Amino acid sequence: MPVIPAQRQGDDTSASPTPRTRRNRVGSVVLSVVAAAGLVVAVLLIGPALSPAPVTTNGNAGDTLTVGQLRMTASPLTARESMFGPTLCSTVTYRNVGSSPESIDAMYDWKLRNPSARTVSTGLLGTDTSLAAGQLAGGRTTTGEVCFDRTAAESGRYLLQFAPMGFSAERAVWTDQVG
Repeated sequence: MPVIPAQRQGDDTSASPTPRTRRNRVGSVVLSVVAAAGLVVAVLLIGPALSPAPVTTNGNAGDTLTVGQLRMTASPLTARESMFGPTLCSTVTYRNVGSSPESIDAMYDWKLRNPSARTVSTGLLGTDTSLAAGQLAGGRTTTGEVCFDRTAAESGRYLLQFAPMGFSAERAVWTDQVG
């Protein structure tokens, strides 16, 4: 017959924790939350300092510029009329010189800075040959247009800006004189 040890006084394992034990658990939880919050704040404050500074390649309209694995040519801006008003469009050719696919998206990767230093996003309309969004396979080429709403017929220096979404710090900017 097995021997069952006698229970000593105060060894009641079914009793609820003492107030001191509860305080220790609450303290541990509070300390964990404070430490996690501190880590989040540190990442938010220090993270941008650790990320690489943007690298911008500059050229003129018609030049071929390279960002990562993409070699791109952007034509001079041309004035167009869309259903919703005047636009400025550029024909863009991408060539993926790498072996892995590259994401391209005219809607989010391109901006136009007008002579008044106002940045304009791509418009939904303005051309029948819009640049398609998707993955460009290594070694492949695609061409399409990116168009921007033109609220005023401003003459002057425009900056066509390519800044891919994601974690890349590389950019390309084409300068064009319109009007």
